[in-house]
Amino acid sequence: MLQPVIWKSAGRQTFGTPPFGLLVSLPLAIDKAGGSLLAFEIQLSALNDLSALALSGKRSQDLKIAFRSLEEFTFSCGDETENGEALALRQPHKLNIIKNFFSSLLAANTLKRLDLNLGFMWSWPISPLSFSLDSVFEIGEWKNVLYLNLSLVPIRVSELQNLLDNLAEELDCVFFQGVTIVDGTWLEVLDVLREKPMDSVFMLQLAGAEADSMSSEEMDNVFISQDFATWTPSQAEDYILGRLDRNPLLPALVLESEAEDEDEEGEDLVVDEE
Repeated sequence: MLQPVIWKSAGRQTFGTPPFGLLVSLPLAIDKAGGSLLAFEIQLSALNDLSALALSGKRSQDLKIAFRSLEEFTFSCGDETENGEALALRQPHKLNIIKNFFSSLLAANTLKRLDLNLGFMWSWPISPLSFSLDSVFEIGEWKNVLYLNLSLVPIRVSELQNLLDNLAEELDCVFFQGVTIVDGTWLEVLDVLREKPMDSVFMLQLAGAEADSMSSEEMDNVFISQDFATWTPSQAEDYILGRLDRNPLLPALVLESEAEDEDEEGEDLVVDEE
């Protein structure tokens, strides 16, 4: 009896190339048959052959039409790849294929939920610090998006700002896991997120900028809940949601300087009273 097998394992045998072409042909067939794509979920165990995702101008436009009513999109290919494969996927022409594919699927302004996991482009100890998905986050307005989940996604602070500006005025939830900042700082990210009204935010296993030089203890103190039994928000989450006045990533020297200034002001007041 045959047992189910994921394509990553099948690739080590003689089962041939995974049918990646279905990611394009299936939604086009559904649209041609008169169906509406309201939700589309892609879960892959590997993505090492991008030829099927290389879209011509017409093919890209056809996909945009097929996904014109899309409300929920999930893409997950979370397994780490071999070092050589991960580096190959970051070559400019391959990155352009990936960006164009996502841009073609996510052009609709009807989108309400976006879940994006780019784990297939990671490979320890290599981390994706030299690229981002710029064009994907700049394709238009998603004014109906209420839920944003980014996992193992590299992003610039400027791109995050642009993305948040193009989402709904108030979000239900933002979830960052394994997100890497490739230009800017996490201190800036917390400030940018704080400006966007939202009901909840969760941040785990972050990388890039000051996160790479902080100890695990320092990271836990800022980004990890100190009481998982009651899921008490972390300092970062409290700051973003407006329950903490001071950015927890402000350097200690800045905090000490401000405290000294406050002490001096207090002494001045005492002198004036005398």
